[in-house]
Amino acid sequence: MRHDGAPHSVWRQALQSALHVEAGNLEPGPALRCAVGVGVALGGALLLNQPAAGVFLAVGAVSAGFGSFQGAYRSRAAIMLLATAGMAVSMFVGSLAGRSTILDCVIAATWGLGAGLLVSVGPAASFIGLQSTVMVLVATAYPADVTGAAGRALLVLAGGAIQTVLVVMFWPLRRFGAERAVVSRVYRSLADYAESLADSPDAPPEPHTLSGIRPLQADPQPFARSNEVLVFVALLDEAERIRTSLAAVASAPPEERREVTDQLTPILRELAGAVEEGRAPANRTTEWSALNLRAGQARPGATALRTLLRQVRAACRTASVPALDPLPAAVPQQRARTISRIRDALMTVRANLTLRSTAFRHALRLAAALALATAVYRLTGLPRGYWFPMTALLVLKPEYRETFVTGITRIAGTLAGAAVASALVGVLGDHPAILWSLLLFFVWSGYTIFRANYALFTVSITGYVVVLLQVAAGTTGPMVAAYRALDTALGGALALLVYRVWPTWEAGRARDLLAQFGDALASDARLVLGMYVNPATWNAVALQQSRAAARLARSNAEASVTRMLGEPDSARALDASLATSLLAAFRRYALGALVLHAALDQSPGSASPELAPLRDQLPEALAEISRSLRSGRSPEALPPLAETQSALEAALDRHFADQTGMMVDSVTTVAALLRA
Repeated sequence: MRHDGAPHSVWRQALQSALHVEAGNLEPGPALRCAVGVGVALGGALLLNQPAAGVFLAVGAVSAGFGSFQGAYRSRAAIMLLATAGMAVSMFVGSLAGRSTILDCVIAATWGLGAGLLVSVGPAASFIGLQSTVMVLVATAYPADVTGAAGRALLVLAGGAIQTVLVVMFWPLRRFGAERAVVSRVYRSLADYAESLADSPDAPPEPHTLSGIRPLQADPQPFARSNEVLVFVALLDEAERIRTSLAAVASAPPEERREVTDQLTPILRELAGAVEEGRAPANRTTEWSALNLRAGQARPGATALRTLLRQVRAACRTASVPALDPLPAAVPQQRARTISRIRDALMTVRANLTLRSTAFRHALRLAAALALATAVYRLTGLPRGYWFPMTALLVLKPEYRETFVTGITRIAGTLAGAAVASALVGVLGDHPAILWSLLLFFVWSGYTIFRANYALFTVSITGYVVVLLQVAAGTTGPMVAAYRALDTALGGALALLVYRVWPTWEAGRARDLLAQFGDALASDARLVLGMYVNPATWNAVALQQSRAAARLARSNAEASVTRMLGEPDSARALDASLATSLLAAFRRYALGALVLHAALDQSPGSASPELAPLRDQLPEALAEISRSLRSGRSPEALPPLAETQSALEAALDRHFADQTGMMVDSVTTVAALLRA
């Protein structure tokens, strides 16, 4: 794909997004649970002949249901309850403010500002802010007195509570579902990396799967003993070591590397499937025999292979332990402390109250867009006009690509959803049973496709809205569809226009995140080489923490550069080819560093005092590169890394010298790129 910012590039990205379905993210089971929650909420109200109350119950249930796709256990319930509380408060305030156009605009801008700032806290906080703002925009369109506003708020609260209760009810019935999903995803990523090594030995393993995993101890299964959770913690710890050892295998000769990875890949895939399905891994005798034979041969790299096989065998044995058969040792489970998390979130928001913050600029832009859209629809009397600012809210993102691709996709999906819903009602009729069935089908399909394809998700949600209003208010499907299509087109166009008028480009942030990556590598080099120089400083926990910090920094930098490459050329303060070349050099460095980690994972080894000069010079060079990236200037003179490496090669094992040589070469390459 060309990253030239030409209009057809954005359209092409939108088309690719609309056509690509992430099959692994389809979730029909959880979607059915959420659809049941909506059905219970709406059905109870309709049976009592209270269709208006059913709308508010269903709205609360649908929105809270999306929160059930975040977090693991207690965190998931907390997100759902906080979102429900935020929506209830927003419904109350919005219903009271709806009689005044000025107050309506002020409320829309205030909630938009808050939703934009919550983006800086993380996905969960962003979800809560988004749902609360959607609710206040809907509420202002239907003003009420204090009694009516309070009644609506309680109905929204009840709808969200129904969904939360349904989620919690399944915890004792399907234990360890979250753990199995997380661990199996990690082992599948290891299998993918092993498979890729046959043809791409110079690439380190992708950082995103492990860097996005929250420790299982922080949010454990509420109905599990602490010993039971250790099975999954042990599997994740072993995955960390396997990942590092796989990077060491990458330096083997091509034919040997291909033979090893061809045998190892199916074993890792079987392990991932066994964890997901809650069974013991099948014994792949043929592959194990071939691997054991090769590991027993006296050849370079055999030690690294034996270490890798020992780790994979340990993972297979651990996966064979039933979750109800606890491991012998127990560690206290870490419980998330809500008060400290809220305090941290407030500190993050406060730190972002500056125009230098992307989140704050996004919040101001969002507030202005919502106020403008609200004023326009209120003053013009646009039917169902609250969809106008709501679409602007859903489309406008901090990133260029996300805003434009989401905007185009949402407009197209809404038009398609409105047409599909109207056609189905026209063909099947408007009998209550048919409408009920269509409504629940659209709800279920929306939840199912939520994380797999945004365009189809928009089609489903539009269909749900069209049918819901016909069930509850008797509004005809074609009329609702036409209003929604018009307002969505207006809201999407406004969001794209506002972003164009005041964009927040990624290039400046990409520089800073690349610099943070350099800082993380510098700290890691100081720690790892220091342990080789003085084995008395060896610390397995410190090694794992340093590796995780470097992996997270790499994941953030790569994601930022990817977003930047979707922006127009004219917006890039960091040249696209330079950014990709820097990442390529940093990746080669990371591969060499992982091999050094692999040799330290089990034991400190013997002292290598000859590495002391490299231990001092490599972090210094990386720190200077980070300063250069932040300031935009050419790096100053670096330490004599090449000379130091040349002096070391005679004293080091050839395999070890190859890895340090790769690291030194990568650092000098980065410096040369920045000077050029």
